Amino acid sequence: MCGSEAEAVTSAGELRVARSEARRDRGSAAPLAVAMVAVAVTLALLLAGSGAVLRDASAARGAADLAALAAARVDRDHRALGWSRRAALAAGCDEARVVAELNHAEMTGCLRGAGLSVVVTVSVRPAGGTWDQRASSRAGPSR
Repeated sequence: MCGSEAEAVTSAGELRVARSEARRDRGSAAPLAVAMVAVAVTLALLLAGSGAVLRDASAARGAADLAALAAARVDRDHRALGWSRRAALAAGCDEARVVAELNHAEMTGCLRGAGLSVVVTVSVRPAGGTWDQRASSRAGPSR
């Protein structure tokens, strides 16, 4: 009987050990779930921020393209009317500024490029953002 009591004690001891390990594991999934949710939220915020940056960069490129096209058209038309290159470029840059503002951008540069082309640079400040998105575009004849 002593042998069976030893076995019973051993069996009871093993059960106690198994129960104490189960108690230590209880609730351990909650911190893991919280960590996983935190990682998911962080990734979502990073992706949303990246999307906003890409959207603003695209808006800046579009505004620069349209402003450069407008400047080149006005520059060409005024030179065809006999205006000097300088006066025609100034009129083109004035038009580029208006077009940039209509596209929620600020024209930061307008100059004569290679040949008779016009290079326009714009800046777009995102709503609530801290970094301006800048873009340049060239339009007009290259010679």
